[in-house]
Amino acid sequence: MKNASLHRILIIFLFSTALLLTGCGGGGGGGGSGSGIPVAANPSTTTISSSNTAKNFIARQIAGTYSSLNNYASASKRKNYHETGTELRASTATKPGVGQTRVTYDKAETVNLWGVNYTYNSGYQNLITRDLSGNLTDNEQLIDSLEISSVNMGCSINDGAGVMNLVYNGKIIFSGFYNATTLTVRAQNLNMAGNINGVDQISWTINGNVSVNENSYPYPVNGSGESGTLVFNGYTYSYTTAYNGSNLASVNFSGAESFTMTVNLATGAVMETSPQSAASLAGSWKLIEENRFDGMAPVKPNASGNVSVIHFYSDSSVKIETIERYTDTSIDYWQSFNVPPKVTHGTWNLSGSMLTLKSGEQEVVHSVTFNGSGLFTQINPFGEKFTWQKI
Repeated sequence: MKNASLHRILIIFLFSTALLLTGCGGGGGGGGSGSGIPVAANPSTTTISSSNTAKNFIARQIAGTYSSLNNYASASKRKNYHETGTELRASTATKPGVGQTRVTYDKAETVNLWGVNYTYNSGYQNLITRDLSGNLTDNEQLIDSLEISSVNMGCSINDGAGVMNLVYNGKIIFSGFYNATTLTVRAQNLNMAGNINGVDQISWTINGNVSVNENSYPYPVNGSGESGTLVFNGYTYSYTTAYNGSNLASVNFSGAESFTMTVNLATGAVMETSPQSAASLAGSWKLIEENRFDGMAPVKPNASGNVSVIHFYSDSSVKIETIERYTDTSIDYWQSFNVPPKVTHGTWNLSGSMLTLKSGEQEVVHSVTFNGSGLFTQINPFGEKFTWQKI
């Protein structure tokens, strides 16, 4: 049965908040990287975990949609669809056709989210509304979905501690408004790219499909999640966001470094950050892949079932058991020789994505990328690549 009360709340949210929020606070993407992306003049090597501005931005971005649903559920101010864009003071809102609205940020438009100023200064957004059958409609009572596409939309974000200059491209889709029992929020290649303080370079792409129902409202249902990639100062991160039906979400990063961030969806605040890089690496790992010609090839064990193994101990000592291997054009793998391993002892230190191995007077720095649970990729100073699996 259609929930008329929730339907009205969602429509209010849809046309009072989503218009602005999905641009700088809760969406973008899908339309390609676009042009005019602000490039850092002097790129740094700062990691995400050490940048409060980056972490706070990520938290606000994830929380924005759900906080807005919460605010508008109890708001006294009520607008309808036909008033879309009336609160825009500088931008231009037009109606190209039925079920279509375009907001062009031809002049600076500033909105405030949790005390942070978001200033839109270029590009535009297209809003498309459809009924249950997928037909374009302007009838508020028939609307079931809203698509918001951002095209080369420039945005400057000032949180008092840092300034981010970003360009948004892509699409976010809200659906389920008509029956109003379950709202689905779908991100399609959402992309935000630019810099922080003209120094730190960031490009964030989001994909996901989360649901909000009557029991979890205004937050995603337990088990919902989204994932994506984020490139920060040249380092690539993979991330997943897990929701549990409450106002808290867990964001897990892997790649250049591994850590978990807890976000309050009601306030957009970072509750805690738990570094996991060193803890994730500690243990024993076996070599399973090595680059060969144009790609990676599996490493096969010798007749005794052995491959190269590396042990990272919690006291920062390391033991490397290397078994030489070979490949040629007649095979598509690396074959481990039937010889005893060469054993090397030393120490290890992981800082961000940089793994330093020291044995005697020799010290070598490798690049490390975590590939989810139980895998990491190592690139040595010669550009050779290896994949290791936890054992």
